[in-house]
Amino acid sequence: MPIVKSGVLKERKATRYDMVDGIGRKQHAEFSSIVQDENMVIDKNVIISSDTSTSLDVAFTLCEMHIDKENVEVAKK
Repeated sequence: MPIVKSGVLKERKATRYDMVDGIGRKQHAEFSSIVQDENMVIDKNVIISSDTSTSLDVAFTLCEMHIDKENVEVAKK
């Protein structure tokens, strides 16, 4: 929640960890985030993931953005 509370995600796409009774979704709404039902969301230069299980997806996405897709495919093997 620190990133959400900082205002970085105001009126930007975001994702959330599913908490009991949709608490995560409600918290995002309070700070004007546009919550998506995805494990990872990219909005301009911000990558948000729902939990630590997406860490490799985030890492490979960053590599694709800053290096190239061909080298990422080699690294995935």
